[in-house]
Amino acid sequence: MENTPDLSLVIPLLNESKNVERVTTDMINAFERDGVTLQVVLVNNGSTDDTGAIIDRMSAEYHSLRTVHLKENQGYGGGILEGMAQGDGAHVGYTCGDGQISAEDHVAVFRKLSEGGYDICRVVRTVRGDGPWRVLITSVYHFFFPLFFGIRAKDINAHPKMYRRSSFEKLAISHRDWFIDAEALMKAHRLGYQVAEVPARFEARQHGRSNIRLKTIFEFAANMVKYRLGGIEKLFPAGEPGKAQFS
Repeated sequence: MENTPDLSLVIPLLNESKNVERVTTDMINAFERDGVTLQVVLVNNGSTDDTGAIIDRMSAEYHSLRTVHLKENQGYGGGILEGMAQGDGAHVGYTCGDGQISAEDHVAVFRKLSEGGYDICRVVRTVRGDGPWRVLITSVYHFFFPLFFGIRAKDINAHPKMYRRSSFEKLAISHRDWFIDAEALMKAHRLGYQVAEVPARFEARQHGRSNIRLKTIFEFAANMVKYRLGGIEKLFPAGEPGKAQFS
């Protein structure tokens, strides 16, 4: 792209053929109405449905789209990191391809980030339509995470998350699983980042199903235990602890 986009937004996709076109076009239209130059990076993360064919067709229609195809699923965080490496924007971020957070709320996150001088801005889900099982999982995360790490962040795994490019690059994220969000917040806390939060409704899925499984819960819990028992310094090779400011 000749001009640097205001925002590169990565959307990892695993079998989201029934959602991806609506979600992407809603996002493009909402940011265009607000006067923001958006680049969307769609990552086909090992899908076995028609997701790949749909995003290829869409990339021919929208010059602001960039597509990445991964033959095998690289994990939730892996799909995000592969997409982040392809974005050109002055700000970068990622979100899910299920359409449960409105495009307008994505614009609100970007505006608060870019106009408020923050390092990171993310949503906090205030109303949830994803059912009691997902709410229970989130509640467990939020109980143990501050106990283990002393970080009282709300709604750790909520999306979108958006960053100033320089702030994201300094984090040097490495996790390619669902712990990517926790790693980002732990490092932001360490570096004393300014973190903004925007309340948003989290609607029920219209199509498809969540890719969060029992394995995901064990994976996240194992990572928390790992870093609580002495491995956390591996994430932070140098520097003294800071304290992130949440607002």
